[in-house]
Amino acid sequence: MEDLSAAIRGIQFIEHLGVEVLEISPGAARLALNSQPFMINSWGVLHGGVTMSLIDVCMSLAGRSLNPAGLIGVTIEMKVNFLAPGCDRLIAAARVWPQGRSMFCAECEVTMPDGTVTARGLGTFKLRGVKPADSSPPP
Repeated sequence: MEDLSAAIRGIQFIEHLGVEVLEISPGAARLALNSQPFMINSWGVLHGGVTMSLIDVCMSLAGRSLNPAGLIGVTIEMKVNFLAPGCDRLIAAARVWPQGRSMFCAECEVTMPDGTVTARGLGTFKLRGVKPADSSPPP
């Protein structure tokens, strides 16, 4: 399996959030991030968009772990249920359901270190070729 932790290096948004790769195994991934002041919303808790970004990346990496061709997982749709306010450190654990040739589905649970579940997500991803490093982003 390729070093998928390297797959998120260089993505400035993910690096800005401070996402850490804890573990990647076939069909699964565990990531974490520590809350920072800029992530806090007007209620004094972690902004839901931060949690959603963590879930998205975790599910995508879990799917890529089953893909020997090195394709990337592009999010087609994603649903998140927020169950408790997130704060301090979040740990995301994702697993992939049986996948087809060009798509996969995954689920992810986000917890705090004390085991409190803060969110659960489901997503569908399309496998796509890797964009060449020198190509510009789409308009």
